[in-house]
Amino acid sequence: MCGFVGLYDKEGKYNISLENSLKKIIHRGPDAQKILKLQKGLALGFVRLAILDLTDAGEQPMSLENQKVTIVFNGEIFNYKELREQLIQKGHMFHSKSDTEVLLHMYQEYGINMLEQLEGMYAIALADQKKEELYLIRDRFGIKPLYYAIQDGVVGFASEIKAMLDMPHVTKNISHEQIGDFLRYEYIHAPNTVFSDIKKIMPGNYIKISAKGLETIEYWDCRRQPQIFISIEEAKKRIIEELKNSLRLHLRSDVPIGVFLSGGIDSGVLAALVSEEVSTVSTYTLRFEDNEFDESNLAKLVSDKYSTNHHCYTVSAQDMKTLLPEMIWYCDELLGDSGILPNYIINKLVAKDGIKVVLSGAGGDELFAGYNYYFGNKKEQFIGTFPGLTNMAAAMIKKVSPLTSKKMKTAALLKKYPEKHMIESEQIFDEMLLDKLGNGFHMAFNIKEFYFNQFQQQGLNGLLYTDIKTYLTDDLMLLADRTTMAHSVEGRIPFLYRPLVELAMSLPESIKAPKKQRKWLLREIAKEYLPEELLNAPKRGFCSPILKWGKGDFGDYIYKILNHEQSISREYWDADAYRGFVSDKNNYVQNFPKMYLLLILELYMRVHVDNNFFSKDEIALEKIYGY
Repeated sequence: MCGFVGLYDKEGKYNISLENSLKKIIHRGPDAQKILKLQKGLALGFVRLAILDLTDAGEQPMSLENQKVTIVFNGEIFNYKELREQLIQKGHMFHSKSDTEVLLHMYQEYGINMLEQLEGMYAIALADQKKEELYLIRDRFGIKPLYYAIQDGVVGFASEIKAMLDMPHVTKNISHEQIGDFLRYEYIHAPNTVFSDIKKIMPGNYIKISAKGLETIEYWDCRRQPQIFISIEEAKKRIIEELKNSLRLHLRSDVPIGVFLSGGIDSGVLAALVSEEVSTVSTYTLRFEDNEFDESNLAKLVSDKYSTNHHCYTVSAQDMKTLLPEMIWYCDELLGDSGILPNYIINKLVAKDGIKVVLSGAGGDELFAGYNYYFGNKKEQFIGTFPGLTNMAAAMIKKVSPLTSKKMKTAALLKKYPEKHMIESEQIFDEMLLDKLGNGFHMAFNIKEFYFNQFQQQGLNGLLYTDIKTYLTDDLMLLADRTTMAHSVEGRIPFLYRPLVELAMSLPESIKAPKKQRKWLLREIAKEYLPEELLNAPKRGFCSPILKWGKGDFGDYIYKILNHEQSISREYWDADAYRGFVSDKNNYVQNFPKMYLLLILELYMRVHVDNNFFSKDEIALEKIYGY
């Protein structure tokens, strides 16, 4: 796991310097740093976190044929050993044991079609100097980030946004439309970012830059899986088989590996299966000062069952206040997921424990229907059966209780329009409020509806596909990457293994979730591995008790930030409407998720737009908070 930056200025418009950009991502690779300037205006910078082949032979940028083909690569190719043997049989010779060198030889043998054979998580920049082609490639699920900016024929790219803000052709111009996207969903959908000049490469896509210009090519997508109808027992057998295959690859490392254990089914099954492969497993969980959000007892049940080396840490509301600015510096793409705090803290503690690789259960909910909004809760299922009456009742109480009215209208969508129900359930700010608060927040079209309609079978798998293409990539994978790499830890996601995903997406609802039972198939599989108390517990994961914290000192702190003139005077707000909204203390109780997003947006602007910090240690809290 590493990080890279690059600048391709074929016409020589700028004096290329990547030193400042590389400084900002040094946390991604503290083991080694290198800048290489190639012919024809291409420069590549790299920071290395050594996981496989710890010797100097694995350093990057790495080249073949006297720099005719050069690569920088962030991530892991988990099946590199098998690919290496395949290439040796074809006559290739290797000088290292790294997966990076395997990538170079794969390109030499197969060209860009090599992507069909890769199993892993990766962001790749590959320059073919002979053909004068540059490829920017992102893995199938967007586990590893890759950003780019093209202006006046100059191409910049990097593993993190902040590394691009020092590039000469990149501005800090803000997109109002993408601020609106963030306020609706707490994240920004690919390929956009909050900066107008900077885009992110879509998962399962690569960009080819050549004399012909720029081409975007999709090389994989899970929507193309035909439905298969097999017995439930056969489905369980095949799911476990592929999950075990995934773990055998994900456990390849020359450094210690740990497992996140949240108290949920996904991470519990992972810990159980890892214990079959590894003699001693280190597991990590968090507890909150508020017992309502404490799953540490459930995690302990799994730890005791499999005799893991277990670690449990405590998080408080005070941690959120003091750590937010540095978390936002590391997470330089707008993200309002309150899970960033527990994930940031647990990775910090994992790193202190000497662990450099950690496995996460992320992805299980999107493959096996783990979220409530896929089917609605019992109340929604009942009132959703009578959409006409529900909408009439919602209209009648709108003035008295607008929040209840909105929930009823959302429930009315469940039966006939499940995708609209899912979208409405996820939205935090609605269109009416966004139109009132600012200018330019309107979206041309809804990307979630686009993905649902693009999926051939629709139904439950259409909803899962929509989340895989949006929430999984643009929220969960972003959160996982930034909170691990902030502490020079590599996060791996075994559920996002191509054969497992393709199998899961080929199973119909009748097998995955019969009678609309959330996560039924995985729960049935887990019965063989996990204690009964865990199987019947409500879903939480590494979530912050953010709503409860908003009623205390943390809420008062947010009030001060949002009512500061620095916040009110932002050019994307209607100042009077915004001031009225953030000064109403009732909103900090009734609409706290909205106030939290406004806080994240304002702190983001103070950290990444108003200032230019080269490390989190440069951040002065009094300067960020303004009081």
